[in-house]
Amino acid sequence: MSEQAATVRLRGQARPAARVASPSADVEVVETLADFHALRDDWNTLARHAGTTQQVFQDFGFLRQWAEHYLDDGTRLAVLVARRGGRIAAIAPFTRQRWLGFSALRFMGAPVARFNDVLADTDGDQDLAEALRSAIKRLRADFIDAPLVRDDSAFVTLGLDRGAVVTARMQAPFSLVAERAGDDGPGEAYPAKKRSDY
Repeated sequence: MSEQAATVRLRGQARPAARVASPSADVEVVETLADFHALRDDWNTLARHAGTTQQVFQDFGFLRQWAEHYLDDGTRLAVLVARRGGRIAAIAPFTRQRWLGFSALRFMGAPVARFNDVLADTDGDQDLAEALRSAIKRLRADFIDAPLVRDDSAFVTLGLDRGAVVTARMQAPFSLVAERAGDDGPGEAYPAKKRSDY
């Protein structure tokens, strides 16, 4: 599985807004720990409904622990919460930081999260994706630092990486166990001689 480290540059944004409305979604920016904690039940419902196994680092419990240990004066919450019909449809768990004079959006969970992503129940809804992109632009960040984003992530699927400068690409190690083990010994991945020696 491939993952990428990307920097998304944002230009020409308007003044930040706490809420961005679109035809398909209403996006709010959660900036306080109290408001973040209030999202717990809705966040967990979205994760159960739309989350994938590799999104363990977007779990509310994990990010709650992260916030208690890693959130500091130099890091502010900027969690985007998109709602459709009052129900949460997507969560982009970002933080804001100043870095070398620039305003950066980073994912909650750094540096301990293995993969960065957004939770989204999109069903191919490009209006929702556009609402999230618009909300990101209104945050007026100079860039999004998005290391360890999988190619199959919701972040990429929604096109939130549009305009990204990919600085590194890695392959995660994996093994196809079905090829390594057969019904009665070593599988087809091994040469015939090795299989017969077994």
